[in-house]
Amino acid sequence: FQGVDDNQTIKAEFEEIFSVTFQVDMQFAEAYDPESDEVFLSGTMFEWARAGSLRESQLLVPSKSPRIMTNTIELTAGTYEYQYFLNGEEGAEWPRGPYRSIEVPSVLSTNDFFGYRTDPTSAGNLPPDDWLSIYPNPAHDHLFIESKEPLHTILLMDASGRVVMSAPADQNSHRLNISGLPKGFYFLRVTTLNHVFNRTVLLNW
Repeated sequence: FQGVDDNQTIKAEFEEIFSVTFQVDMQFAEAYDPESDEVFLSGTMFEWARAGSLRESQLLVPSKSPRIMTNTIELTAGTYEYQYFLNGEEGAEWPRGPYRSIEVPSVLSTNDFFGYRTDPTSAGNLPPDDWLSIYPNPAHDHLFIESKEPLHTILLMDASGRVVMSAPADQNSHRLNISGLPKGFYFLRVTTLNHVFNRTVLLNW
């Protein structure tokens, strides 16, 4: 608008504000408990304030599904970098990066997966079988896991689906000590930056 008096012209410009919804699927987040855990958002829109320090602005809330968390905030046009955090700063998706990016107003909502840059459930995102090697199988005492891309998390579940072992990983290989587990079939879920692998293994037979 313009306001005019005898001595000066006043001109003000207002930036348009957009409602942007950040949505993240937590189903592949290691040991995530929707009953007790909290998910926060931080990024350049908050000047990378510590996750949880601006609680009302950064906290995501459940949608219709308890594993889909959302937060709608008001932003001006521009490019923003961001990440999600589980229970605070120490629970960053990627402590050393990379960061997600969104262009407003070209994109006004996200459909992210915690810990993944792309949809790990997409059929077009399935890696070749030889990207992951698990040996020996059957295994006794130790199980070796090797991947063609850096590992992210490893979950070992018994036949009932109970997690009996979990391990963070950031290398292309990992060794699990399984010597204390009862013999039987187990389900192994290995996640990398962009993929999810599910395997059945026979241990301590």
